[in-house]
Amino acid sequence: MEAEGYRIEAQRVETLTALTTALSRRPWDLLVAEHAVPGLDALAAIAAAKEMRPDLPVVVVSDPIGEEAVADIVKAGADDYLLRDHLWRLPHAVARALAVAAERRERLQAQQALRESEARFRSLACHVPGMVFELARDRGGDRFTFVSEGARPLLGLAPETLLADAGRFVEQIVPEERAGFLEALSQSARRLDACNWEGRLITPYSNGPKWINVRAGPRRREDGTVLWAGIMTNITRNKRMELEAKRTSAELLELSSHVERVKEEERARIAREIHDDLGGTLTAVKLELASLMNRLPAQGMDLLGRVSSIRILVDRVIAATERIARDLRPPILDFGLTPALCWQAKEFENRLGIVCDVETEPEDVELPEELATALFRIFQEALTNVSKHAGASEVHAVLRYQGGRVSLEVMDNGRGIEAADLAKPGAFGIRGIFERCRALGGEAHIEAGPRGGTRLRVSIPDPQAGGSPPRDEPHRPSLTPAEARP
Repeated sequence: MEAEGYRIEAQRVETLTALTTALSRRPWDLLVAEHAVPGLDALAAIAAAKEMRPDLPVVVVSDPIGEEAVADIVKAGADDYLLRDHLWRLPHAVARALAVAAERRERLQAQQALRESEARFRSLACHVPGMVFELARDRGGDRFTFVSEGARPLLGLAPETLLADAGRFVEQIVPEERAGFLEALSQSARRLDACNWEGRLITPYSNGPKWINVRAGPRRREDGTVLWAGIMTNITRNKRMELEAKRTSAELLELSSHVERVKEEERARIAREIHDDLGGTLTAVKLELASLMNRLPAQGMDLLGRVSSIRILVDRVIAATERIARDLRPPILDFGLTPALCWQAKEFENRLGIVCDVETEPEDVELPEELATALFRIFQEALTNVSKHAGASEVHAVLRYQGGRVSLEVMDNGRGIEAADLAKPGAFGIRGIFERCRALGGEAHIEAGPRGGTRLRVSIPDPQAGGSPPRDEPHRPSLTPAEARP
């Protein structure tokens, strides 16, 4: 052994007690056992050593014995066997036994690590809210290869039941949604993309349908089998809250639309009353004053001057009355949206000195009154924002009607808009624009213009042309920061 490069530290024992004592005192690398030693044969030595040190390599040395005895020695755990008159093989047998023992130790360590990892996984799977699973798809169909205990509270089925028949899960899906689940699973298998499916189940112990979410990541084995590792969770509570939020949002949207209609109707009524009643009365007062001035004697110059002053005040009140009535609801709206937009643009240009032009495609766009009024108010609010914040010198608006949808685009050459501007607490004008669009089933975007400034784009379906219905979810104003200009 020393000639082969080994440094030997050895101890000879002849009894079972001496062997166990020696094994307990030092971490020996190898046990060399003689087969026929009185009181301690090889089989007894191997049994004692393996009980104390399962990884300890053993080499047995013996006189010639039968094949059955050799087989018993190997079965007991010997790593090698050699005859007494072939001791020249001992270094090679030792090297082989040590190598095999090292492999065995690594295998045992790997098995222990695997058992510990599996135990940790099962412990985690048992405590995860929901059902952890592994699903396999091959030529034989779909089958569960692992199901956690979460199957019992979630599906009302034992893990063993699902492992035996994966179809029991599919049977619980409400009939009208089974095809959707199977298609989602098939797409995930084809693309190797994550499967994310929500649907309803009818379980044995649930009161009504139960909403679940299935999330699983696929991988493909070399034999073509697709394996999904995933989790099923109960989302019934969240889904009910989501549906309730959508219902509430729809009701608020309907209420907002109703409020806008009532507000416009009230504006129109007040404008008519101001124009017809108050305006008519003031006109009558003006005529009476004119008649009174004609009847005053020439020598009553003082009274004539006072009456003239009153007439001037009445003219101012009449002008203010007409302006207020026009602001409440411009009468020109009765002639169509295009004339109203052009009139508003001219008023804006005259009042602020900012060039404002309107382009329409086609020139004459006929829209329902509610839609025309909403677009007119959006245009008014856009011009108000330009006058307050943009610092622009030009405004260009385009009204288009195409494919059953009407779009309005308002662009200025001002300082532009930033993302933070959309989130300001007092940005009610911008929010009003988005709410008007949302109430009519449309959408709005505010972004940086192609040549600077700000661009507002609004698109709303024409209900008379069979446009799309309002969205279920609220449309949020958005601005891409990279496009925003300082």
